[in-house]
Amino acid sequence: MNTVITSLNLIRKSEAEGAKYVEDNLFENSKVIIHADDDNCYLGEICFFDFFYNILVLRFKSRSYFQPAKLSMIDDATALDRDAPLRRHSIKTKSGDSVIVLGRYFYEPYDYMGVPGVLSLERFMPDEYDCNELLTIKCRYTRCGDGAPVISTSGGLVGMTFYDLGSGSRPLLPINILARLLEHYKKYGEMRHPSYGFDARNVHLAILPTLLKFQKAFPDIQDGLIVEKVFKDYNAELAGMQVGDVIFSCDGTQVKSFLELWNLMFEKVGKEVELEVARVALKIVQTLRVKVGEASVDEETYRWLRFDYG
Repeated sequence: MNTVITSLNLIRKSEAEGAKYVEDNLFENSKVIIHADDDNCYLGEICFFDFFYNILVLRFKSRSYFQPAKLSMIDDATALDRDAPLRRHSIKTKSGDSVIVLGRYFYEPYDYMGVPGVLSLERFMPDEYDCNELLTIKCRYTRCGDGAPVISTSGGLVGMTFYDLGSGSRPLLPINILARLLEHYKKYGEMRHPSYGFDARNVHLAILPTLLKFQKAFPDIQDGLIVEKVFKDYNAELAGMQVGDVIFSCDGTQVKSFLELWNLMFEKVGKEVELEVARVALKIVQTLRVKVGEASVDEETYRWLRFDYG
């Protein structure tokens, strides 16, 4: 049995006139035909779907054997050019690395297409997509790229893209998250959506005055995540988290990147985690106990923009 992960936009309703976001409903009696690499067509069986992360998982039986994808996890802790000489010695994909977005045309002869791009750790269009997990691919492609795999120059799977009409960039859901979600589903038969109630990113991506202020106040703390937004009435606010805090430890484990923190909090949904934060304004370190909630698709976060596929 073969497994395919793609965009839920393929079967997700977007019928409402003038609606900005897609609905949390699927077209009835949806059928997905998979045009495989062995030049055969297969009917995809919907294994599961998730409105929250907008993903669709299919499976199909084939006449041929398909090599499983080689995963290339994204290292979002490496955000500085000073780390560039180390890239050729790492199997992970880092900010600034070249990637390729793959796709196939919708109609015969279903030609393969590839678009070069560059990985960026910047959150994709935060004013439109309130999703911390979406990174940015600097490239452009058509709607054939919705749900397309992104691979590194060495052939490793980096993540999956979604379609967007924006200018010169597209959204990327990292393989770090996709692989963890699929692993959890296979083990427990359900999805998990950690809700932490704040937005944060690598402190080295902060504007220069903010970064210099942090480094001056805490010269012994080299890495962390700077909190850019705290959601009202969420657990993070109740625990005392503030905008400008720098998270550098979770349950005693050093935190260098958002994907690291996401993975640690994913394990603790429904439980408390102990976060150590550097409060730059007061030049003090505080320990916050934050309960990791289970986010609901009804919340006005993790909404997905509506585009007409025509």
